[in-house]
Amino acid sequence: MASLPPHTIAVVSHTHWDREWYHPLGRMRQRLARLIDALLDDPDGLPFLLDGQSIVLDDYLAVRPERAPLLRDALRDGRVEAGPWYVLADMLLPSGEALVRNLLEGTRTVRELGGTPPDVVYSPDAFGHSAAGPVLADGFGLRVAIVWRGFGGPAHPKSTVARWTHPSGAHVMLYHLPPDGYEVGSSLPVDGSAATRRWLQMGDAVLGTNPLHVALLPNGADHHARQPDRAAAVAALTAMAAPHVVVSDTLRGFAARLVRASAGVALPDVTGELRDSAGWTWSLQGTFATRAHQKRANALVERLLVCDAEPWAALAWFVALRDEHSLRLAWKTLLATHPHDTLCGCNVDEVAAAADQRSADARAQAGGIREDALRALLGHDAAAQRDLEPHWHPTVIVRNPSARSRGGVASLRLLDQSVSDPVGPGSATVSRASGCAHQGDPTWPGETMLQVLRTSLTFDRAESPQHYPRNAVVRAIDALAWIDAMPGYGIQSVALRDLASVIREVPNADQVMINDAGHSIRNASWRLDLESVGLVAYHDTLRTFIYADGSIESVTDVGDTYTASLRGNPVIAELSWPDIHDRGPLRASWRREFTLERPVHSALPATSFTTDVTAAPELATIRATATYSLDAGADWYTIDITGENTAGDHRLRWIQPLPSNLYHVSRVMADAAFGAVRRDIAPVSVVWPAEQQLPTAPLHRWVWLQGESFSVGIVSDGLAECEVTDGSVVITLVRAVGELSRRDLPERPGHAGWPAATPDAQALGRFAARIATVVLPHDQEAALTRLQEVADAVLLPITGDTWRDVATPLPAFPGLTLEGDGLAFSAAKRSEDGDWIVLRCINQRSHAVEGTWHLPRAATEARLSRLDETPGELLPVTDSHIPFTVPAFGIHTLLVR
Repeated sequence: MASLPPHTIAVVSHTHWDREWYHPLGRMRQRLARLIDALLDDPDGLPFLLDGQSIVLDDYLAVRPERAPLLRDALRDGRVEAGPWYVLADMLLPSGEALVRNLLEGTRTVRELGGTPPDVVYSPDAFGHSAAGPVLADGFGLRVAIVWRGFGGPAHPKSTVARWTHPSGAHVMLYHLPPDGYEVGSSLPVDGSAATRRWLQMGDAVLGTNPLHVALLPNGADHHARQPDRAAAVAALTAMAAPHVVVSDTLRGFAARLVRASAGVALPDVTGELRDSAGWTWSLQGTFATRAHQKRANALVERLLVCDAEPWAALAWFVALRDEHSLRLAWKTLLATHPHDTLCGCNVDEVAAAADQRSADARAQAGGIREDALRALLGHDAAAQRDLEPHWHPTVIVRNPSARSRGGVASLRLLDQSVSDPVGPGSATVSRASGCAHQGDPTWPGETMLQVLRTSLTFDRAESPQHYPRNAVVRAIDALAWIDAMPGYGIQSVALRDLASVIREVPNADQVMINDAGHSIRNASWRLDLESVGLVAYHDTLRTFIYADGSIESVTDVGDTYTASLRGNPVIAELSWPDIHDRGPLRASWRREFTLERPVHSALPATSFTTDVTAAPELATIRATATYSLDAGADWYTIDITGENTAGDHRLRWIQPLPSNLYHVSRVMADAAFGAVRRDIAPVSVVWPAEQQLPTAPLHRWVWLQGESFSVGIVSDGLAECEVTDGSVVITLVRAVGELSRRDLPERPGHAGWPAATPDAQALGRFAARIATVVLPHDQEAALTRLQEVADAVLLPITGDTWRDVATPLPAFPGLTLEGDGLAFSAAKRSEDGDWIVLRCINQRSHAVEGTWHLPRAATEARLSRLDETPGELLPVTDSHIPFTVPAFGIHTLLVR
């Protein structure tokens, strides 16, 4: 062992608690209860860390509610430590706002139980870390980030401690765990000779390359209860490690020691994402496409909560003093799907099924929160309206779920032809007597300005807190309409019979048209032509074109839920000739079918102790439909993909071609938590036998590629894995594997988790994606500003729904609008203490930007705030307008009331 100056070694006893993984929650919770019972019943005078998360406290009290006073005492005294996270989440897939809600809820849960969470970004097992880590730390006053995976690769400084910095200037001290991670100090020996051997084995790794001479020794491992003889073990280590000083400490105490030691010491710098541990430990970057549908569902629910539920609820409080107490539970429900083993899909099928249920539950909760808030903002009292039922008339509620003022194409769901269909005894006779709705074309004023997409008969319920629902069979008309610009988070209300007063004829310059032969669709920006080579998209302004068909490829994957193991050549789907689907003037589209055949299964079970790949003689046919759409006034086109996966053991990807004259991609940027990150095309250059480096990367809402004279953006609706190649952006639709872990993968030899068959991870059944392409200016800042706007238009369109139970006219709502070039909306929510509305935006530019929030009523006070909603500097307010300045790449938070 090398001679080093004396270090202080802080032994922090802990358990690493994967809440669900190779067992479902119910079984793991039983073991957790016994672990915490032992801590409370037999305290040994030393602290114990419950893995930096507080959901374990909820789980324990679900089993042992009567022990809340004992748990409270232990947290207050520091014998038990939990938080600051609610769950130890994956750190690359959730949005920045989801990570903020995670820390808010984690801190709140611990404090409600009398504890103080450690001021540490504790992330000991996540499969890499977001570039927003320093922002989160700075925003919550967390002084140290402790990580394992994602750091330690060849490009990183060779230091146990570093200064991790965000482009905004936010920074945090990073502490890197040894190659054996959080279990390096598990089961410490009490025997002197055994302690000597153990110290010789682990000492260099624990001390690391550490200019601060303060080291962390985690004493614990996955699901391990407290070491019963840990005091004696620490004493034995103290004798063997001299002249180094060994102390038992809390995580908070270790962080304080580290911060004190760092005074005046220059640390090496690290910036950006942490996704490379080559030579140190597995990074496990192959999980972004495992159970891909769950990642897409999570993105949808996050988007619904952050952009289309929380803002309306916050505004309903701000203008109507309406309390909404359900958001906390909705977020907790979704956050329970964010532990890395859960969201990354590397778990048994029972865990995945539970995650599906939670995601659906959170989505239902968010939809209900939105509806209740909208009714409050418009002063709609469902109980009072029931008394006026004879005077009901269908009313269309058009909302802009974006902080930007915008207009153009709106998606409407219109309900008419209502026929009562009551429930209960005698309802059969009443229903038959009521007649029936029909699916003909609409006949009320304004219908000629609509583009009807489809009609159907469906049930609709008008609900009231004091009455049974009024059930009816209605005609549902899904249609597009052109509307004038609406303010951000604005609402228009119009009786269906007066719809013509709100919608407009599409301006001629903005119309999308299809030629008589049906071979060409065009609007002011794009022309999509059917040619002998397929579908070609021409961008008239920049004089470029794209072979827009795209393609679907399947390649055999005999890997596991952590790591792809690809075999053989890809199978490319065959394409049908396109059919016209929509004819304008608001949307024109073609549809074409993709078909490919491949073996039903290509991998042997993990129990077989062999790497042989066998192809079953039975073939499966995989079919998908792609709908290519161009909207009026749009400078992008979209491709909606739906299909049915009928085969296992393969990876199915969509290949999106890039413009023909994007000769040289000089820069690649990708959307990520709290701002874009750079991800240039780079060859897989690092050869490490323990784990193969991957060319794929996580995907949030978009990826941007800069060429020599222009750039292009690709928007995606939630699939989480992409690869940028020369000439295309490739998005994984399905990754079908049947084993949680395999021991025999050449790409990653050895089990990464406890092995189990995972037939549901073969992802048999429906898959879907929405992808949009937009050609943009060469300038990065201008391009990313427009790309954010396009992403909002594609993923959060202006939407109208019909309320049947309206007897009196409803007002418009003036909304909440963000103004400022380069500023992107991040959040509008009610503060955790209930006293403020929280407004947050992100500056995407490399210089300070001035902006203004335009409120729906006058404000009395506005203050700068950290992410944790600590009030700061007072800002000037001008009636309902709040001007502000955001520094370069800053995340700017205001508290307003």
